[in-house]
Amino acid sequence: MIDGRFDQHFMEIFAGREKGPPGSATGPVLLAAVLIGLALLACFAVLP
Repeated sequence: MIDGRFDQHFMEIFAGREKGPPGSATGPVLLAAVLIGLALLACFAVLP
């Protein structure tokens, strides 16, 4: 269930990146979103 949510979230991010304005602003935002997603997955993995 968590994996499905993250997959959908990243799909929305990628779709937004394609539609959004090209430029240097999209890269860092996408990278930050991926890092946050990985951090959340790590937290869920640590929690019992």
